[in-house]
Amino acid sequence: MNVRSISINPDPQPTPSGARVLASFDLTLDGITMRGLSLVELSRGGFCIWSPRSTYDRMPTVNFEREARDKIVAMVQGHLADIRRFAA
Repeated sequence: MNVRSISINPDPQPTPSGARVLASFDLTLDGITMRGLSLVELSRGGFCIWSPRSTYDRMPTVNFEREARDKIVAMVQGHLADIRRFAA
């Protein structure tokens, strides 16, 4: 599993639900690339991964089980920490 093309949102504004999109990225896993994923900080605490919505029924195009989501969140947070460290 590899994070690709990560982009930090410099001024994450809360959505109506209070969630904030911190970064966008692509994820490659076993030869499959998922584009346009987002690391989101939830208003109740914690993080999740949002994927683009389907144009067919507005449902997320990708869903992750809890264990996979937690691994992806940790990986993206690590990349963000590295980017911020190098930018300082």
